[in-house]
Amino acid sequence: METVPYDQVDYGPLYRNPSRIFGIGLNYKDHAGDLGEGAPVGFPGSFYKPASCIAGPGDEICIPAMEEAKKTTGEAELGIIMGKKCKFIEEEDWQDYIVGYTTILDMTEESILRLNPRYLTLVKGFDTFLTFGPQLVTPDEVSDVSQLEVQTVHNGKVHAANTVANMTHSPSRLVSLVSHMQGWLPGDVLSTGTPRAVHIQEGDTLECRIFGPDGFAMEPLVNPVIDLKLKK
Repeated sequence: METVPYDQVDYGPLYRNPSRIFGIGLNYKDHAGDLGEGAPVGFPGSFYKPASCIAGPGDEICIPAMEEAKKTTGEAELGIIMGKKCKFIEEEDWQDYIVGYTTILDMTEESILRLNPRYLTLVKGFDTFLTFGPQLVTPDEVSDVSQLEVQTVHNGKVHAANTVANMTHSPSRLVSLVSHMQGWLPGDVLSTGTPRAVHIQEGDTLECRIFGPDGFAMEPLVNPVIDLKLKK
């Protein structure tokens, strides 16, 4: 069987067509402050993204060509991949229903969102506005998910970092809560929120890095940025 040398591997997304991509907004207080909002406490801020917006590791993140798109932001997030169809699960059992964790970059066209918060679905759904992978880490590889540190990295420099323990709504609560409200399907993607977003522009590089105790590290997710307005 022919093999590909590791340094020549070209990664795609983990897969292309999840049934649902379920995003959580403003789950760290620091990011809520960026938008002049308070972190939701009763229920999490949430939105869906279409599978058509998925791009892979190394693919270009495309700032929209429309003139109204004046400020696109990128957000590094911990992703959770669901492994079983389930409803009404308890928090203590949540890891029994997941395949594992991955790195995610979630984009927002913030200048349009500021016109009206009801535009959230539109400004989250542009092409290339979600990248994930290259690595899927199984639950047994992470001793304590609350101790993972998520970093938004902009042009090689850490823009923001926070630990999962500082989320308003923990992964266990999110998985359990959605199971009681809508249920989960195998392959559903849960993007758990970002420490902070960063304004991205033509020529930038955006990364999600996730680290844990005892030297644990996921393979970084790295994407270059282009502005389609400059390509007309």
